[in-house]
Amino acid sequence: MAEFYLHGSSPSPSYDYRYSHQPWNVVTQTVCLVVSTGFVAMRLYSKIYITKAPGWEDWTCCLAWFGLLGFVGISFEADRHGNGVHQWEVDPHDLHDFAKLINASQVLYGPLIFLTKLSIFLLYLRVFAPSPKCNQWGFIQILMGLNFFFYLADTIVKIFECTPRARIWDKTVPGRCIDADIPVLVTSIVNVVSDIMMLLMPIRCVWRLQIALRTKVGITTIFAAGIFGCIASVMRLRWSVRNRNSTDNTYDAFPELLWTTAEITSGIIASSLPALPSFYRYTSQKAKTLVRSISTPSLTTFRRKLPSTGNGSGTRQSVSHLSWHPVFEPSRSELVRPGSDWEMGEIGQFHGTFFMTTAGTAEGDGERGFHSNIDGLQVEDGCKPPPPPPPPPPRDGILKTVQVEVDIESGRDCSLRTAATANQNPAKSIAIPSAPTPLDSTTPSSNLRRRQPAVVPTVVMAQERSGIVVGLNKGHKTTPLNTPKTRISRTKGQSSRRTAFVREIAREVVGLAPYERRIIELLRNTQDKRARKLAKKRLGTFGRGKRKVEDMQRVIAEARRTGAH
Repeated sequence: MAEFYLHGSSPSPSYDYRYSHQPWNVVTQTVCLVVSTGFVAMRLYSKIYITKAPGWEDWTCCLAWFGLLGFVGISFEADRHGNGVHQWEVDPHDLHDFAKLINASQVLYGPLIFLTKLSIFLLYLRVFAPSPKCNQWGFIQILMGLNFFFYLADTIVKIFECTPRARIWDKTVPGRCIDADIPVLVTSIVNVVSDIMMLLMPIRCVWRLQIALRTKVGITTIFAAGIFGCIASVMRLRWSVRNRNSTDNTYDAFPELLWTTAEITSGIIASSLPALPSFYRYTSQKAKTLVRSISTPSLTTFRRKLPSTGNGSGTRQSVSHLSWHPVFEPSRSELVRPGSDWEMGEIGQFHGTFFMTTAGTAEGDGERGFHSNIDGLQVEDGCKPPPPPPPPPPRDGILKTVQVEVDIESGRDCSLRTAATANQNPAKSIAIPSAPTPLDSTTPSSNLRRRQPAVVPTVVMAQERSGIVVGLNKGHKTTPLNTPKTRISRTKGQSSRRTAFVREIAREVVGLAPYERRIIELLRNTQDKRARKLAKKRLGTFGRGKRKVEDMQRVIAEARRTGAH
């Protein structure tokens, strides 16, 4: 950027900064700040609360975001001192302050852009080169070192641009200065080259993998978002070359500041995009659950202990009670199409203030039946029915019929059925297929329809409670024949870079690796030796395979605890 002089070449200076390009600066800085804040918040939430695996790349991204806050503040302050206004229309005192702010932004730019690129380098280091024996590990380390020393030197040059420093904003002070345009031009060129290398490196690694084309395109799209950073770097280089010999610095420096903010924001977004798939899966699942809960009536669940059946062992049952009051009185013709096979076709309209549904299991002893005092339920097949409830005041409504199976651990099975309370015949029951008879010496156990307890309900619930990243690849059929084998290097049993990439990026983008699902299947069948052998074969060493099997065992145990509750 050219030197700043106190007086421009204006015939009639006017110090009104309202009619300038400053509104564009406000819009650009606000949009960049809001978008970067959203992506950083999404990244931190995904890494801390969803995957529960934050790394150094996340904290360096946070530092870069704080640096962006400072850069945006400097840009807004520059608007008050002639930013976007022709130099001959700027007050001489504002020229001093504007030159100070420009130098402060140049000093801050070096550490800020380095932190942004460091976050991306650390992400590549964890995904593409988790071990020093990988080929990409040394290349990424060299790039990190070159960027560190270059931006350190650039920051020192910007600080000591003039001797004394007061000559940077006041050329009347005696001293000497270097050509400030050369460091800016060199920095822009280095940024363009490094951004292009950072863009091509992950894409090259992804397309060399033997995975599905759809997966390649999805992962490439995530990493290809860095192309916006390359575009911003090229535009900043263009304006740096154009403003090299400029004499209207307050006006010509305006677009350069905008593209600098866009470049930093693009880097923050590009480093945060790999956390987007896990965040999307988590939020979409929560949104679907919320929509289903809103669209269905609210249920109030409570537990009560039923009376003992004779040997002192009580019965526990979970009952859901739903109070419903209709606001209109629909007729049968409005609710049922003519000729339809409706389950209430032979029953008149329901009159009552409420109905009940049951949800849960009951545990009892081995007696013939048990006594239930739940209103609105009729117990059949050997169970003692409760006394009929008093008739409620007549109200029109629709009866919801629910069939509930009650499992008894001691070998007794009993079926509860809801009873329809009608005006004509309160004891009339709805026609439901007959329940199985209680278990005795004459009835074979195969005729009973018992509900098996849920062992593993959903892997997602176990993931939320255990903190282990777990998901299932949709479309994968994991059998011993079609499960892909992992490439293992022949030196010291370490995994190759492709194996490391698939193991790490699969959790970030597509979920659980196929071999991990196979390990879970083996562990469910208590085949620990085969599971450890498979994990060792996939991961390369016995220690890593043992840790993987232990992680999978914790997932299964947590899933069982989740299902028990």
